[in-house]
Amino acid sequence: MFGGGAGGMPGSMKREIMAGIRKEIIFYIGLGAAVLSFLVFAGKPGYYEYPDSWQYITIKGAEGVMPLYQLFIHLHRLVLGEKGFLYGVVVTQTLLTALCLFLFVFWVCRRFHPGFWVTGLGTLALLVPFTLDFPETLVNHSILTEALTYPLFYLFVIAFVQSVIGGRARWLLGTFGTALLLALIRTQMQICFGFAALALMYGIVAKAAKKSKGVLLLGCTAAVPAGILALLLSEAVLLQANGRLQTVAAREAAKLAGSAQAGTAALGETTVPWKCPDGGRAAGPGNGILAAAAVPAQADSSNVTGQFDSVLLCRTLYEMEEEDSALFADPEIQKLFRKFYEAAETSKARYAYAGKGLWMWKDIMNGTAQGAYTSTEGWKAYREENPQSALLQNQTQANRTVAFALLKKHWPRMLYHTLWMLPQGFVSTVFFQVEKIYGICHLYTLLAYGAAIGLLLTGSRFRLFSPERGKFMLCALALNAGMVVVISVVFFGMQRYVIYGFGVFYMALLLLAEQCGRVLWTKIKSRF
Repeated sequence: MFGGGAGGMPGSMKREIMAGIRKEIIFYIGLGAAVLSFLVFAGKPGYYEYPDSWQYITIKGAEGVMPLYQLFIHLHRLVLGEKGFLYGVVVTQTLLTALCLFLFVFWVCRRFHPGFWVTGLGTLALLVPFTLDFPETLVNHSILTEALTYPLFYLFVIAFVQSVIGGRARWLLGTFGTALLLALIRTQMQICFGFAALALMYGIVAKAAKKSKGVLLLGCTAAVPAGILALLLSEAVLLQANGRLQTVAAREAAKLAGSAQAGTAALGETTVPWKCPDGGRAAGPGNGILAAAAVPAQADSSNVTGQFDSVLLCRTLYEMEEEDSALFADPEIQKLFRKFYEAAETSKARYAYAGKGLWMWKDIMNGTAQGAYTSTEGWKAYREENPQSALLQNQTQANRTVAFALLKKHWPRMLYHTLWMLPQGFVSTVFFQVEKIYGICHLYTLLAYGAAIGLLLTGSRFRLFSPERGKFMLCALALNAGMVVVISVVFFGMQRYVIYGFGVFYMALLLLAEQCGRVLWTKIKSRF
């Protein structure tokens, strides 16, 4: 095949190609070993628990908690037993992270053929989301849904970018499929359905553009309803899959609760202590104790839809004022609202207590997050004073009444606070938030996005890069912008929620800079 005879490849060229292949193999082996070593040994060894980790470990049904991560952990319990299953979870999460990073880097290399320095720097950027709590721990060592969604997001990006570049149906199906997988792990990741719908709409318009103007007009007309229909179908599939998995999770939780009760009866105790070995930090209720909690007999999908009610309530309670009790004609709702207001005043979880300046976003975010405490304490106080109230039978509707009344009155201020949170959301996608140099963080963010958009526009104008690299950059910008805007509007843009596209952005930026630099250098050499 590489023979040096007449018409064959010269021996010197063959040796050069083989040397290049060996160099490439050595580079990727070294890079992979370095990445895996970092994922295994960096930070605190073992596993790391957070305040909400106990909900996943005990298969505790809760609003906004999707069942797939609970079942993922429980599978390790069934295989490895109670003593070592969380260590097994960390091992699996670490291997999955390494695999997804490898697949993403391999895809970038096969698709765009970057140089070694771009591959190395891009890989470092891909690791950044896993270092949010470094040096304490890495995300892949944590008992958090992000330990799965961060690495799996890179598989989603592969399918998403491929569906935009190539437009083939299998990649589009892969985009929706990986989006469904992510959404079954974490409700926030339903945003990926929106990106998948955008890829579908882009594909329809792109195919129509290759034909006549009439077909293009028809494609543009059909793209939007097709995207909306795809979103609705995706949500329907998510609700069905979630309901079935919840049923399985509820059954396993009942078994787990039964085992806990049997253990406590044998020990003569009221609870079974869940011992957290070295490397973990029990932070949940009961300091990590596994209690035999009641499990619903039948699961539903309210954890998907109900979370939005709770988020809306938290957002609106942050904006409330004392005189807002006059908004409600029902005297019982007025009493409930006053309890909400008193709870918010006690914890200073209202807009009136927010600071000024660039760091104001943190007060907005923390105050909004405190809405769950405000609601809980308000209902508790109301229940104590009104134990026979009819509102207690329909708390969800009462919460909606309060939330929508406050939304109707205070939506301009809610919009203002949402817009105030957007800049820090964009900072989180390209840089870490450092309070002492927060102005510099904003300046760096402007420079980073300015460089990306400038390269994209200038390079496209003068054909300094391939269309595929340009589309990759567009996809990276769309992912970051969509994450920041949607998450800030629906939830709040804390760094953990919006950092998914950090490495993707830098990889795309490096690819653009590399090819633009090569083309410009070639033009300069040819001229001088």
